[in-house]
Amino acid sequence: ALIVALLDFVPRLLISCGPEAREVESAHTLCDLFGPRVQTTAGTANWTQLAWLLHRAAFFVGVDTAAMHLAAACQCPTAALFGPSPVFEYHPWGVRHWMIRPQDWLGEAVAKAMPRDALMREIPLERVLAACSEAWKYGTRTSMESSAESGPA
Repeated sequence: ALIVALLDFVPRLLISCGPEAREVESAHTLCDLFGPRVQTTAGTANWTQLAWLLHRAAFFVGVDTAAMHLAAACQCPTAALFGPSPVFEYHPWGVRHWMIRPQDWLGEAVAKAMPRDALMREIPLERVLAACSEAWKYGTRTSMESSAESGPA
């Protein structure tokens, strides 16, 4: 459902994944379902290549992973989905970001008692889409400003 909704306002998506066969298979399945506007790194991008892609991306959406922190380091506007990770320690630093965490509407005590997978399923699509929409607007605006500043030589 997220990809369908994102494709309503972004021209294309890149799904990054690790080299594990299950991750690569899932990424390829999504690409097959959605056609040429959805592509994958297929687990082959190294950190330098992923940083190059993220530096040019309008925004990043994902969970608290090394890729999320790399996106922030590349100044890529970030919609970050958090489960039980302590956000005060692990939120994206130094970049415009939107955090979506079930604790904000469930409460800390309820969230703490839930298994990680169940907690992550409590994140409504609408909240993720709202964050992505804002990140997209911010990312495309800053990309246009950068292009205008550098201008033609």
